[in-house]
Amino acid sequence: MRLSASSWAARLTALALVMTLAASLEVAPRPSAVAAQASGVLLSIPIGEDGVGMNAAAEEQPAWGPSAMAVDSEGTIWIADAVYDRIVGYSRTGVRTHLIDLRGRAVGIGDIDILGSQIVVLDYSAERVIVVGRDSGEVQAEHDLPGAFGLGAGLSGVAFGPNGDILLEFAGGTSTALLADALAGRLNIRAGRPIPDGLFAVSDRPDADRVRSSAHVQAGSLAIDIAVDHRLGGIYLAAERPGSLDLIVDEASQEVDGTVRVDRTVRRFDRNGRQVAIGRVPLSERAAYVPNGIAALPSGEVLALMPRPDRVDIISIPMLSSVAPVLPSGFRAPGLRAVDATRSQPGTLYEEGPVSRSGLNRSDRVLG
Repeated sequence: MRLSASSWAARLTALALVMTLAASLEVAPRPSAVAAQASGVLLSIPIGEDGVGMNAAAEEQPAWGPSAMAVDSEGTIWIADAVYDRIVGYSRTGVRTHLIDLRGRAVGIGDIDILGSQIVVLDYSAERVIVVGRDSGEVQAEHDLPGAFGLGAGLSGVAFGPNGDILLEFAGGTSTALLADALAGRLNIRAGRPIPDGLFAVSDRPDADRVRSSAHVQAGSLAIDIAVDHRLGGIYLAAERPGSLDLIVDEASQEVDGTVRVDRTVRRFDRNGRQVAIGRVPLSERAAYVPNGIAALPSGEVLALMPRPDRVDIISIPMLSSVAPVLPSGFRAPGLRAVDATRSQPGTLYEEGPVSRSGLNRSDRVLG
């Protein structure tokens, strides 16, 4: 069933984290995107039809805007503009090179991926997969997903697999299914995600307090054990390269007043399983939730899509030898609770949702 844009926004509210803003999000569009000079900012895109859409927070609905990002082999940065039901491509110098209008076909773009001349699009609202030509912008295929493979099953993203097959991602890519299987009615959702040399899978290891603080990662023949000082919100694949593996690690802490804080890092491991670099994603700087806003590139660069009150930035995450702790010591989040920001309102709790793939995907469901 197709939903109206307002209905999709309501559904997105159920999937996204409510981020409290100190200032109004009413902004004036700027004339064009620019290659920004600020440290770490590669590109700043204006808000509006000439750039990327953004809807301000309203009663019982958080601010929402661009939902996903992918980077192709030529370096073009593709953004899923959920507000205007389109996909836009930008060069690193700030020139808009592509605009693929999907109005009338998609009403809730939640994820995109690109391989060669094709872009695969996941429409959350219609639970539909659309394949479009990268350069022509023409729709090449549309597939309505059976209910067993929709949001109720934890559908969180879409991606091209190592053999060029289209994958449906569930719970952030911790489980996957071939689109071909879904369309054939084969309920073949398997744990893990295919990678060129095997399967990526994560096994949690609850401690004595039944709090997840460590996990085992298996990526083909590579085995990695990860432990954190607080509650482990999740571990997700960001990129798999011949010489390294990038993982997204969420670590959560709950303070005595109910405030939940999360530290999200990108951690790089070599083929011996040794961590060689780490970068922090500045979640608290985002003015709106982004389900699929990180792209880890073959070059080793890690980009993040960062909506601001007056623009949308593409930033480069510095990969360093170490980063200073940001979570308070002495507190651990109980049960299965986490939050998609480095700060939240006291007394507000969130259930962790999915993250995934080589362009990180995630959604969070508000508990209350």
